[in-house]
Amino acid sequence: IIEELTPRSCVIRCIKDQYGCLVMDTIIELIEPQRLQFVVDAILSSPSDSVASLSLHEYGSWVIQHVLEHCTEQQKRPVLKQLLGNVPTLVMDQYGSFVIERVLEHGRPEDRERIVRSLQGDIMKHIYRKAICSIIEKCLIFGTTEQKNALIDQVCAE
Repeated sequence: IIEELTPRSCVIRCIKDQYGCLVMDTIIELIEPQRLQFVVDAILSSPSDSVASLSLHEYGSWVIQHVLEHCTEQQKRPVLKQLLGNVPTLVMDQYGSFVIERVLEHGRPEDRERIVRSLQGDIMKHIYRKAICSIIEKCLIFGTTEQKNALIDQVCAE
């Protein structure tokens, strides 16, 4: 199956397909991370679909989440770099917000810090959105004490 998927365009087509994304998710879950580089390469090198745009896609967001959960730190780092550069857009989207939740769960403390910083300032303007509430909840679960205090202070101040 992996050999059939190695053309990068095939990987992206599968990621964006209702049933193809299930195949990709299963591959990511079952195969050792070292053999998943072809998936990461396809995601990173797609000329028309960036990591952020795949994260906003109904099916693409699931695959990006699985990459964050199952790939090695070295494989995830370039994906995370693109995600962290698009936090304001992703947190406002119904699918992108799930990806940001996975970054909070599986990312490094400095990744969480970038998300918390991007939430500060506009947090109360969007506090009634379910996606934002879920992200704040993940920040409070997985964040450092300083990150938690920063969010709590901002919510209480407003």
